[in-house]
Amino acid sequence: MRTPNQRNRYAKLKGRLNKYSLAVQNIYDLLNVEAAKIATGTGFAGGVFRFSDYPMTADAVNRLQERFVREMRGLIYSGTSAEWKESNLVQDLLANDVLRSYGATIHGEKTKVYYQKNSDALRAFQERTERGMNLSTKLWNQSSNYKQELEHAISSAIEKGTSAVTLSKQLSKYLHDFPSLKADYKERFGQAVTCQDCEYRSIRLARTEINMAYRTAEQTRWKQMDFVVGFEVKLSFSHEITDICDSAQGKYPKDFVFMGWHPNCMCYTIPILKTESEFWSGDTSAPSVNEVTDVPAGFKQWVQDNQERLAVAEQRGTLPYWYSDNRGYANDYAVETSYSSIFSPIASYYNSAISQIGVDIISEREALSILEQTFRSGGYKVRGEFDGFYIDRMNLEESMMRTIPVFDENGNRRNRIYISNNTLRRKTQNGETLVYNPMFELRCALTAIQRGVPLTFGQEYSIESVWHEIRHAQAKGWRQLLKDKDHEVILRTSMETVNQFCARRTYGGFLRKLGATPINEQLIISSGYGYGVEVRNFEALLERCGISSKEAFSYLDHRSKENYSEMVYTNIRSLLERHGVKRESAKMLVDRLSSSNKSFRTIMDDILS
Repeated sequence: MRTPNQRNRYAKLKGRLNKYSLAVQNIYDLLNVEAAKIATGTGFAGGVFRFSDYPMTADAVNRLQERFVREMRGLIYSGTSAEWKESNLVQDLLANDVLRSYGATIHGEKTKVYYQKNSDALRAFQERTERGMNLSTKLWNQSSNYKQELEHAISSAIEKGTSAVTLSKQLSKYLHDFPSLKADYKERFGQAVTCQDCEYRSIRLARTEINMAYRTAEQTRWKQMDFVVGFEVKLSFSHEITDICDSAQGKYPKDFVFMGWHPNCMCYTIPILKTESEFWSGDTSAPSVNEVTDVPAGFKQWVQDNQERLAVAEQRGTLPYWYSDNRGYANDYAVETSYSSIFSPIASYYNSAISQIGVDIISEREALSILEQTFRSGGYKVRGEFDGFYIDRMNLEESMMRTIPVFDENGNRRNRIYISNNTLRRKTQNGETLVYNPMFELRCALTAIQRGVPLTFGQEYSIESVWHEIRHAQAKGWRQLLKDKDHEVILRTSMETVNQFCARRTYGGFLRKLGATPINEQLIISSGYGYGVEVRNFEALLERCGISSKEAFSYLDHRSKENYSEMVYTNIRSLLERHGVKRESAKMLVDRLSSSNKSFRTIMDDILS
């Protein structure tokens, strides 16, 4: 049976969504022309610009915001209406093809229901309220963000004599390229911007609403078609980042509501149909041999693995649509054992961050982009090529971040830095539960920097952890280390210990490149999470041997980048030997750095006494 090519249809939908994105940019460009006229009319000649300093602009700015809401709402309403119609046309083709294949009358009395366009459902979709906000409320909030971003952009762009035309072009440049606005504002005023990337958020809102309208029309029609008995969710043709889309692809029951897994999701769906004999049997109570009655195993596993994130999202009111629309399926696969015992510290952890910087935290993609830009512009060099920063979704209990060097057949090296997005729980030395999500902390840190909010210990430590991994990418000897299976554990322990010891003392330079000054440096040196046992043992050993941290750092910092296979291990021993420790004793002590702190002190006393 020939049915509409869903992969091709969604590829065309993506093309239309890109045009809607350009339409949003055009709205901003036209508004920026008016904003430039307002700003230049004040006589402002430089410094930090605030509309509130010029009361005569109040009415004009209010009209500008009203125009923003009106034009964005018009675009989204026309877009959702157009895509609802487009989706209906595709479903008409599906119904036509199926009925022809079955030999049924296309426009018969029985088949009328297959062709209902559901205009009432479209209106309900467009006028719906989420978390107490309809579309107009969301857009008015965005207009306030737009006003604030304009003030930052005007401050960065305007000088005495700047014309409205020149200023409007610069405003559009800044709003299209938010990182350049942040960089220029920081350079001019010495402080981070406190605004958000409004144009990006407007584009995301428009694309998400219009994309969801297309899918809602599709699913509403399928519910009316008794010959549809399920559907399959497949990865889009342009899927690049490993995420929930990979885990949750597969066949779903007809009543599962699928609007996409995340904002701007382009996974596509294929209807699963009855057989011809089942269509003509007239027995609606008998299940089809093709009927889907359960969700995929990958979906179940994802829900189990991410129940903590979902619980916190529910507390914050930010549950994804697929979860809130399918609670019956999602709740069936949540692991309830131990849930109540872990919820309190995890909820407290996330809520504490939200109370500090607010709910609207920059996205994972934005965070990775900021790291990438800072790394490239900072002139940092690595051994081989640097492929960038990625999200690590592997459920590794002990892994916060990882550097993965890969070698081709010619020995050429490429480096990738992975940042964990798992919520880790550990017991501290005093028995308390430590909750830490490296990717979340990093997002919070970069958001706090943008808003000029002091970093917490956890946020600042996430930057130290990134710097730790950059140092790995800068070091020689990974290939030899990975080959030496007999001694890899001991060699890696000494390498990680020294790298952590040095990274805690040098991350400040990278943090300053990001736009903040270290304020938790001493606490990170003494109480950083990564390789905490090993670093405490190493520092206890230095103290016992009369070696200052300053001397150890001076001796090991540059040497730690020379060769990761034997040199770091050898250099620690050499440092100890320079202070009177016998060679064999030094080797025994370095080999035991991973022992518990209590055991290591006993071993150290036995060897050095």
